[in-house]
Amino acid sequence: MANNKIAKVNGNKALTYISKTLDNIKVIDTASKTIKFLSYLKIAVGAAAAAIVVYQLYSVIKSEMK
Repeated sequence: MANNKIAKVNGNKALTYISKTLDNIKVIDTASKTIKFLSYLKIAVGAAAAAIVVYQLYSVIKSEMK
């Protein structure tokens, strides 16, 4: 009887550990997706900044040509 109770307790601990581990994996997965998104966002912001600089340069050259 005592072994049965110990087995149940250990089984519950194992299930709790597994569910916590799965939750941690979800958190890590979400974090990695967020980091990936932020890196894409950084690239997009960099491209937009480069486009603004090129456009301003074009405007200056165009006004100097007149």
